[in-house]
Amino acid sequence: MGNRCTHAGVDLSKGTLDGTTATCPKHRSKFDIATGNVVSGPKVLFMRPKINDETSYEQRVKENTLCSKGCAL
Repeated sequence: MGNRCTHAGVDLSKGTLDGTTATCPKHRSKFDIATGNVVSGPKVLFMRPKINDETSYEQRVKENTLCSKGCAL
């Protein structure tokens, strides 16, 4: 999946990972890293802003090598 929170554009690699759930370090939005789907939205005082799923990318494994769509394996 992508690396920018769809709520505030924050770098998700600065957050935490628990199993397959990535948590944004700014407002605590949670994303499933396998699908990019939102698990829970941002925690903003008295607000429930809309948040979109993260972009996801197809991955393949061939002969123990991980490859994104479009690479030559």
